[in-house]
Amino acid sequence: MLRAIRIRPGPPARSLRGHPWAFLGEVEVSNPPPVDGDCVELTDPKGRCLGAGLWNGKSQIAWRRYSRRPISLDGALLEELVTAAVQRRGGKPVCRLVWSEADSLPGLVVDRYNDLLTIQALTCGIDRRLPQILDILQRLLKPREIVLRNDAATRKLEGLDQHIRTASGQPLEPSWMEVGGVQASVDLMGGQKTGMYLDQLDQHARVAQLAKGRRVLDAFCNQGGFGLACAKAGATSVLGLDSSEDAIVAAPRRRDA
Repeated sequence: MLRAIRIRPGPPARSLRGHPWAFLGEVEVSNPPPVDGDCVELTDPKGRCLGAGLWNGKSQIAWRRYSRRPISLDGALLEELVTAAVQRRGGKPVCRLVWSEADSLPGLVVDRYNDLLTIQALTCGIDRRLPQILDILQRLLKPREIVLRNDAATRKLEGLDQHIRTASGQPLEPSWMEVGGVQASVDLMGGQKTGMYLDQLDQHARVAQLAKGRRVLDAFCNQGGFGLACAKAGATSVLGLDSSEDAIVAAPRRRDA
């Protein structure tokens, strides 16, 4: 049975309308408070269940839902949710595999680059369960390496440290691979976030459909994903702009597949 917290009476909290978050000021917690990272049931002011979520009293987003049932994330449910996310997208060699709240895994991002995986754990509850998550991904996908890109500034808001490392503890050099139809030098240890913006790959293709015969400005371009997709689709010219020197330096190292 999960520890329960309750929405405060007063102005309606967004969680009462189905939102997957509850903010610290919106909930009543009896002493002692739950342990950060624990699974906690949230109820409305009348005690009716709103779901189960991961608790963190250090964060302004104190509760993040992973289930509408009062059930623990540990054990069978964690494996079920990770497996379902992988099965939804696992047929693609380069893709966003796990997408946080969209897959009922708040704060977990997993990107796939062929036989490599990158992971961000952005919440205390997910960070605490990383060993189990790594084990599940190893069994499902048998990757050559997993990179833990836990350097996001938002981890500080969860009371977590920042680091970048591989699961094996060994160094990982950048490598060439096809991303969105373009050959790219991918640096999973030093690139932005989880290496590249794989959540935007489908949007690259959609925008590229409009580019033939046109001039394209790719502002805030990072490594130029939108611009390069447009160039390959027949744009007459492409200009990419970004404030990151590292991203601009990396962009010329991409080439047509």
